[in-house]
Amino acid sequence: MNILKKISGSIILIGSIDSKYLGDDLTEVYYLNDKYSGGASSGLGNSIDISKSMFLKDLHKHFKNGIDNICANFDEIKNYAPAFLRESLKITKKDIYVIFKYKKDFEFLKKKFKRFNLEIEKYEFDKQLVMKVKVSKTSGFKRNIYYITDSIQRWYNYISENI
Repeated sequence: MNILKKISGSIILIGSIDSKYLGDDLTEVYYLNDKYSGGASSGLGNSIDISKSMFLKDLHKHFKNGIDNICANFDEIKNYAPAFLRESLKITKKDIYVIFKYKKDFEFLKKKFKRFNLEIEKYEFDKQLVMKVKVSKTSGFKRNIYYITDSIQRWYNYISENI
């Protein structure tokens, strides 16, 4: 995953992402584990401990000044995709990196980011895909409308599958 070595600045790691793939130019590293509670990293940059538990839908409350990059494992945030899209676009200043196991998941999220007219790059490593999204200014109204429609669609799919 050479693309992750080039990341500089501050970063939020969401899910299980091995720190050996990251470069040395990181200034602050925040980890959010599978329960999305904050924790400090060990020996990587100037890590900061987040004392409260944090949820994806509340990232903007904890990072009011924004963050340079976000890197997420899609398998672990799949059920929270609408919140991840809204929050990552709201607080990220540079790039969003998402790691996928399956191409159908990549295409799903690519379609969601394309609605915002963002530049998307695709990288393949081993048996994984990495999506790099270059963040530009997005409308808060547009983010919220897509969040609501994606959430309604997710609930509709959940109900229709379980009836």
